[in-house]
Amino acid sequence: MKRLYRHGLGEDFAAHSHHVLTQLMLLFRSRDVQEGIRSFVEKRAPRFSGA
Repeated sequence: MKRLYRHGLGEDFAAHSHHVLTQLMLLFRSRDVQEGIRSFVEKRAPRFSGA
């Protein structure tokens, strides 16, 4: 997040939005994000593994 913030200070909105979206796409591929979404839908506590 700090890196994205620093880069955003010198980029226009479109370029910065692209970089943020790219990083979010990588994050959403993690098992923990998938577990978080699944546990929310199933209304149960998440069991995060750190992956």
